[in-house]
Amino acid sequence: MSEQYDDLVQAIRKIARTDPEIQTALGPAKQKASIPAVRGIAYRNLDGGISSGQGELPDDANTDPDAEDEKNGKPTLKSDADNAPVINDDLQPGDQADKFKAYDCTTGDELALDLSPIPGQEYPAPDGWEDANEPPAGDFDDDGSWDDGHYYKLNNSQLNGYHGVSPTKSALCSTQGLGFNGTHCVAWNGFEYSIGKLECGAGANPDGAMCGLTPAPSEWPSNNKTELALINGQFTASQYDPDAAQTYKDNPPSQLEVCDGNGNRYQVSTAINNSTMLTKLNGDSSVPDDGESVLIDQSGTVTSRVANLFRNNYLP
Repeated sequence: MSEQYDDLVQAIRKIARTDPEIQTALGPAKQKASIPAVRGIAYRNLDGGISSGQGELPDDANTDPDAEDEKNGKPTLKSDADNAPVINDDLQPGDQADKFKAYDCTTGDELALDLSPIPGQEYPAPDGWEDANEPPAGDFDDDGSWDDGHYYKLNNSQLNGYHGVSPTKSALCSTQGLGFNGTHCVAWNGFEYSIGKLECGAGANPDGAMCGLTPAPSEWPSNNKTELALINGQFTASQYDPDAAQTYKDNPPSQLEVCDGNGNRYQVSTAINNSTMLTKLNGDSSVPDDGESVLIDQSGTVTSRVANLFRNNYLP
């Protein structure tokens, strides 16, 4: 029975291939129509809804990845120090987390943390400074001859008529046509004239503008915030920061415990491979066993989240 069925099928196939009427009815196979390339898009509207379509993005498409987070109250992560988020551990691999705002848990003083500072630009330049690491020049170089509201005058009675005054000893001698040997003005014949140092307001000062000059600043203007940059594995403050505790300058730590201003404590520690670990702590500063820590690489990018049970494996 099976063989007869197979013979019948083959006969029908042969007729379909050779009979002219059947071939005409079937006709040649048609070429497949080409499908035009169309750009599919999906986007979030400014009102928060999801839309889709084809072609270019419409004007009302929301292309700001932080806009929805800000709308929902979630802190955004930006590299701009002025817009740095308050410290938190709501971070996932790939997030940028190089800068944070935090607070000293004891004093409440504000801290600005930079986990991936640019060498030579570790701190933002304060008002009036072009470079945070180099003070702007004062009216005169602070070389020991100009000292906060003092000026120099020749003591010798022979030259009283000149009334020469200057903020520097060498300049004083020069205005009198004299040489300077490091301590005295010296005439062409070798005679030495002694130099007196007078305090502004304490003696005759024929040039009142002399005491209005400003020496080079020795520190930043205060902004009630400590700038801390992670340098060589230590949270270091600038020598010019007047708001920073001295320990951050002389003996900077490799681990910090900071607060977010809402009662939450965090530990920020240097970790292996030049990375940083961020851990949310219990209220008693202990590490929660059931929590996770965040690992951040040198570029300030989150690389992973690790269970606190294994966090010590990542600490130096």
